[in-house]
Amino acid sequence: MRLALPLALAGLAIAGPAQAATVSATPGFGVDIQDEGSEVNVIAVDLVGGQVRVRDTATPPVADGMSCSQADADTVLCDVAPAAVFANLGGGGDTFTTGDGVDVTVNGGAGGDTITGGNLDDDLLGGSEADQLNGGAGTDQIEGGPGNDIERGGPGVDFFNSFVVDSGMVIDTDPGND
Repeated sequence: MRLALPLALAGLAIAGPAQAATVSATPGFGVDIQDEGSEVNVIAVDLVGGQVRVRDTATPPVADGMSCSQADADTVLCDVAPAAVFANLGGGGDTFTTGDGVDVTVNGGAGGDTITGGNLDDDLLGGSEADQLNGGAGTDQIEGGPGNDIERGGPGVDFFNSFVVDSGMVIDTDPGND
């Protein structure tokens, strides 16, 4: 019994690393960002030198597969540009920002997220909590969840799908003929 308690306490003292998002790519299809943890992510996606760059300054992403490589601790580069980007953000209050020239589909998942599209046609989906979904230019599909969401269009024709309308929801169509 003397040994059991110190071993049990030692097991509690060892904390595992935060679950990093994995970034993979399929030529002709696109880049896939999967985060199955509940940590906070601050992800920016853009095009650099003909590659899709994925940066996460909060929880560094991990390259997975042959078409993506680890550029540095916070950055993964994928050799599939131009391509669509698909992201599942998982739990946590995440921030996702898209640069110009990248077409994204982003699922915010659980947690209050801020998701900003770029100048192309983006699909932005909120999660179960209060999210901010910003379409940017292009023809965007913006869908909030059951939280008190703020949904903004932008230049271009945007479509808003809100299956749960409550008193805290704000939809801003901007001057884009939404």
